[in-house]
Amino acid sequence: MIWLIFAIIAALLWSIVGIIDKHTVSDELKDPIFATAVTIIHFSIIIVAGMFFNPFSLPVVLIIPSIVAGFCAVIAVYFYYKSLSKEDVSRVIPIRSSNPILISLFAFIFLGETLSSISYVGILIVVLGAILISHKKKSSTITKGGIIFAFATMLFLSFRNILSKYVSDTLGFVFWFGIGAFIISFTIFILHHPKILKKKQKKGLKHFILSNVLASIALLLLLSALSMGPVSIVSSVVTLESMFIFIAAIILSKTHTHIIKEEMKGSTLIIKLVSTALILLGLYLIIL
Repeated sequence: MIWLIFAIIAALLWSIVGIIDKHTVSDELKDPIFATAVTIIHFSIIIVAGMFFNPFSLPVVLIIPSIVAGFCAVIAVYFYYKSLSKEDVSRVIPIRSSNPILISLFAFIFLGETLSSISYVGILIVVLGAILISHKKKSSTITKGGIIFAFATMLFLSFRNILSKYVSDTLGFVFWFGIGAFIISFTIFILHHPKILKKKQKKGLKHFILSNVLASIALLLLLSALSMGPVSIVSSVVTLESMFIFIAAIILSKTHTHIIKEEMKGSTLIIKLVSTALILLGLYLIIL
């Protein structure tokens, strides 16, 4: 079950990316459009990696949905950064993490993918744990726009995963996925020219380049996992990101409170520990 290991490592990397992105988009770049445009670095890496999987042997009938999957990836990234710029990460991540439910439904309808009853129960438990672990008792006022963007992120991530699974009989689709994503991100880069000469913005750009490199590795691992395992289960395993963010937040709350601060008192800590147990229990039921 190498695909399971790939999915777990992808979740770990995306937890690091999530923390970097929240700090960068909210406090440094403060420009979701430019943040999306910079993903040309991310998808350039995907294109180069995809060239090693004999992409030109892929039938045209699979090339088109591969490119569309890339489109969906960039659109999801834009909505994600937009939601982070308007809403607390503790509300964005739970909404995004609920996408395994939607993916399971799409996979059943469009791919004919069926799992055991216990696996579906596991998916629900994992999602519940991911939502609870990201909850904060005291947080910023809910913004309607931020929540809408978070749901849009979930929707397009679901499209990305379903389309990727549909064309993933061979990893040759990775190249075309990267091409589709690069077209959108490069177009945004050309059309959007923010002023990034300030020192703080330059610093933010460096941080964002780092997160793009890590995200590229995570995405390659995810796409590889999707080619080998059920899309519903792979997508559920990736929600471990919420648990990893919680663990990282505990550490950073002691040393880098300007980046992230985690509540560590009373009932809040108990809820988060229970949430961690739910995520691990759900994962066990999924792969049982």
